[in-house]
Amino acid sequence: MRKFDNKNRRQFDKRGPRKDFKRKGRFQKKDGPPPFDVLLRRYKKYIEVNGIIAECKKREHYVKPSEIRQRKINSAKRKVLKQQRMEAAHMEARKRNSNYW
Repeated sequence: MRKFDNKNRRQFDKRGPRKDFKRKGRFQKKDGPPPFDVLLRRYKKYIEVNGIIAECKKREHYVKPSEIRQRKINSAKRKVLKQQRMEAAHMEARKRNSNYW
């Protein structure tokens, strides 16, 4: 039995010859970089997904810690009032539609 060095040894592939160069779709080779509008669209999507614009708007102006606390308190009050209104409306609807009230 003869030994082959790696340079002269032929590789045997059971799947047959490779056809990588004939792939279609997104693997197809294209000439040059993508057009500018495609790159711009990709960039905008990247910024939107990562929340960079929202972060910039948030940091645009300084907000005092007391103002942040006050905003949290006011939003909690609004949520409670909205919940109370929803419950009252629900009870009124039950009174109108029910014979027991």
